[in-house]
Amino acid sequence: MGLTRIRTHRFTLDLNHVAKVDVSVEVEVISNEVNCVEERMVGDDSVSKEVEATISVGLAVGVDFSDCETLVKKSIDEEGIGGDEKVPWVRELRCLLGVDFLAIQESKAEDLSKFDFSMLWGNRSFGVDYVGSVGQSGGLICMWDSSILEFNVTVKNMHFLRLSGVFKGSGVRINIINVYAPQGVAAKNELWGLIEGEFRKLSKIDRVLVCPGFFNKWPLACLRVLPSRFSDHCPLFLSSKLSGFGARPFRVFNSWLMMDGYEEVVKEAVADFEFEGPPDTKLSKKFAFLRGRIKAWKVELDAKLYLEENSALAEIGNLEEVMGERNLNEEEEWIYVESKKVLKVAGVRKALDVKQRSRVRWAIDGDENLSFFHGVAREVGLFNGIALPRGGPSISHLFYADDAIILGEWDHDGIINVVRVLRCFHICSGLKINISKSNMFGIGVNLAEVEEEAISLGCKASTVPFKYLGLVVGANMNRVCNWKPVYDVFEARLSKWKASCLSIGGRMVLINSMLESLPCYYFSIYRAPCKVINVLKLNVSNTALLSKWGWRFKAEKNSLWSKVIKALHNTGRCWDFIPSNKALAGVWNNIVKVLSRTVISNMPIRRFFKGLVGDGESVAFWLDPWVCNEHLKDLCPNLFRLEKDKKCRVKSRMGLGELWSWSSTRASVYEMAELDFLVYVVDSVDLNGRRDKWNWLGDKSGNFSVSSVRRLMYSESDYSNNYVLRWCNWLPAKCNVFIWQAEMSKIPTSDALRRRNMVGVEGLCSICGEDLESVEHLFTTCWVAMLVWNHICNWTRVQHFFAFSFRALIEVHEHVGLKGKAKKVFQGIIFLSCWVIWRARNKLKFEGKKSED
Repeated sequence: MGLTRIRTHRFTLDLNHVAKVDVSVEVEVISNEVNCVEERMVGDDSVSKEVEATISVGLAVGVDFSDCETLVKKSIDEEGIGGDEKVPWVRELRCLLGVDFLAIQESKAEDLSKFDFSMLWGNRSFGVDYVGSVGQSGGLICMWDSSILEFNVTVKNMHFLRLSGVFKGSGVRINIINVYAPQGVAAKNELWGLIEGEFRKLSKIDRVLVCPGFFNKWPLACLRVLPSRFSDHCPLFLSSKLSGFGARPFRVFNSWLMMDGYEEVVKEAVADFEFEGPPDTKLSKKFAFLRGRIKAWKVELDAKLYLEENSALAEIGNLEEVMGERNLNEEEEWIYVESKKVLKVAGVRKALDVKQRSRVRWAIDGDENLSFFHGVAREVGLFNGIALPRGGPSISHLFYADDAIILGEWDHDGIINVVRVLRCFHICSGLKINISKSNMFGIGVNLAEVEEEAISLGCKASTVPFKYLGLVVGANMNRVCNWKPVYDVFEARLSKWKASCLSIGGRMVLINSMLESLPCYYFSIYRAPCKVINVLKLNVSNTALLSKWGWRFKAEKNSLWSKVIKALHNTGRCWDFIPSNKALAGVWNNIVKVLSRTVISNMPIRRFFKGLVGDGESVAFWLDPWVCNEHLKDLCPNLFRLEKDKKCRVKSRMGLGELWSWSSTRASVYEMAELDFLVYVVDSVDLNGRRDKWNWLGDKSGNFSVSSVRRLMYSESDYSNNYVLRWCNWLPAKCNVFIWQAEMSKIPTSDALRRRNMVGVEGLCSICGEDLESVEHLFTTCWVAMLVWNHICNWTRVQHFFAFSFRALIEVHEHVGLKGKAKKVFQGIIFLSCWVIWRARNKLKFEGKKSED
């Protein structure tokens, strides 16, 4: 990749509310609402009281802002500035820095065809290209000065935009790739594989990567990080010439301030410094001189501490050997204790340094830090999460990548405290939560009250249903109208122009990709209505995807969502190993119905789950299938009725002495028979130290997969009356599809067209002109085709054959004495020859070329 005189800019930008004229009115309204925030939140109580409240919240979550009142006040003043300020900010930066190439990420706009890009560039002298977002995720924009750069090759992908061109005048070639990588590791590997780069780091964000020869051409190039005033990320400014950006920052760790000698070194450095010159240069030189003294002191101190730690470790090791033989005397005990203190102080010092470094490592610890703040705030009572029944967890926040949902009871003080917690997080991490882009929902709350609270915070008031991570939340997915997004995607991807422009093989690949990928997001959560299933023919996929939730519910019992399901559906009278509370209508009940009503090999899908007992701590004795394919509560119903603890675990019933707990000691004949059977089957199982796990009976490996459910369901289909064509793997798809169509007499021969009542069709064979043109004649009895097969037999040295039907022709490789690879090659030759004969027929009929040609 070559680059010269170019300055790049990367940051996130929301363009969803900029394109139309009426949006400017909306912006003014939002601005007025933001002013109301300040009047409502800090107008009545004053800014100073809000600062005090934020400091109190910070103390509650473990952060002391007592000496940072100015910083807290600045954060309060900045609140309410939203994404609508970004466009003029970008334009200002581009004009101020003289940017020749602008790369923008996360535009969050699917269609920018009507957007006025001059609002970003500042004039009309620019070129532009973009990749639309997928919903609210991604979106890339590249803009450049058309008088300097000229791009003639563009490669677009959902996650990158590549431009290739030259600098006008010099002719130097340049390749620029604007990358917005996905979250998953597998998706990242696939993306970098497409770009064909060797990247050792895939977890970092906001980087500019250059080719090895970049600095050979432009050795003075430098990269500058600009302040993130209105963006979640810092803009990056790459210049091909050296610019004076000032001295490099020097990090001082808090642990140094507590060490002996640090203050003396600083005082001596300041006293010893001498320089004659301008004040600004003097200040810069003084800091550089001070940094050198501190670095020298730190190197000397590290060497000293290293020796002390090694000495302490050696002393402890020696004394512990002595302790194995005799008791220590008073002097040795003192040395042992002091050595322990040295190691403890060193550990504390290192922990402080690691903690300070982690504050700037958002790519690793950012979500955890924000989650920590919310957890502490909930524990100290700043706001209350949603408490679930039956001892379930209290849900207060959900995080996925940069999408966050905060859940809690409807309370004005709690809502204000949430904003204060987010403000504390902003001050500590430097990452600002954009309140103006956030949405507030009130479940069971008057919309007017929601709007009033939203105005007080400066966010938007919204109602359910809404979209989160591409899925509709809160809608009744049993209604066909709520599946319209899936219909729209199919209609857009499988449009008529694509069907007319693509070959039959291309159409097949496109259809398969659409049916497999697009609806998975919806079908993996919701059970599709019958009308949707009948139209899209995706019943198997829907059932297989929903089955995974039943498997995960048993295999991931400690996950948060599993605990939520148990709290809501595992009632006191529910004895099912996959619980379902029929009083609650929702997604989980539909999943349980699918697991119970979908029958494969005379068994519902749920019967393919079987527990493998290890230590017996997680598998339920009566409710889970573990010793047999059926539940013990169904095999021994009389004993289950007498059981006191019906949800007991295997370990509690197979411990020492086989502890049983019956509600009655009287036993009938039936109960005694069931007890004998129970003892018999239980004796065959021994507990061990391994953890319990679950086995999937639908696959030999015992591991669950969506594909194995599909295979089970397809195995129930009856294909006995259908001819199954074995495709040739090494031929293109269009050849295999042609053979498949020809075997069903679906290719447009004269005979087939006449059967479709087509008028004006010549009936004789286009090649020989001696008989009615049909599939059988064209490929088996036509003298031209017979000559082709004879030549092929002579060429491949196989015995000559005569096929009486087209099906016999395409199966002839099974009967000519070939095996293994040779048989597959001969099959491909037959398929390919049929394709060539058909093409020769078309050229003769439509282009007038003779068969000799």
